[in-house]
Amino acid sequence: MASDEDGYESMGALVVTSWELEKSWVLDLGCSYHMCPRKEYFETLALKEGGVVRLGNNKSCKVQGMGTVRLKMFDSRESLLRDVRFVPELKRNLISLSMFYSLVYCTRIEHRVCKISHGALIMVKGSKMNSLYILYGSIVIGNASIASVVPHNNSELWHLRLGNVSERDLVELAKRRFARKR
Repeated sequence: MASDEDGYESMGALVVTSWELEKSWVLDLGCSYHMCPRKEYFETLALKEGGVVRLGNNKSCKVQGMGTVRLKMFDSRESLLRDVRFVPELKRNLISLSMFYSLVYCTRIEHRVCKISHGALIMVKGSKMNSLYILYGSIVIGNASIASVVPHNNSELWHLRLGNVSERDLVELAKRRFARKR
């Protein structure tokens, strides 16, 4: 450890990370709405005064619009997040877990991983980083169709989507014609 003349001490180590919190999406249990502070992330956006949201520190922020945001999920599937509030004063993008509850989705948190599922299909995954659950996924800006010549491994893709699915859930998928019986 080296001592500086200003009274500060410094260690001889440098930590570099490519994780950018302002670009990531936080899975939030206490958030009432999906919210985003960056206008360029919206695929559609209707700009209009939409009331206020109150943050955890009791600060009020104005909602300046509402729209849709396209996200690329953990399994390379793209999903459209609807009814996202545009709140420029926020520091982070927030995904409201309570909005998923109202759509009859199930949220399960175990082993530092949060999974949101609809039936047996895992729709959203996030992992705990410090005290926040961060989405496994990324924002899609400027929707473009790209053809891929790389074949996908179907068993790996289904494992990413379903995780370790139980036999009961497979039977349920077969009833709903999502899976074939052999």
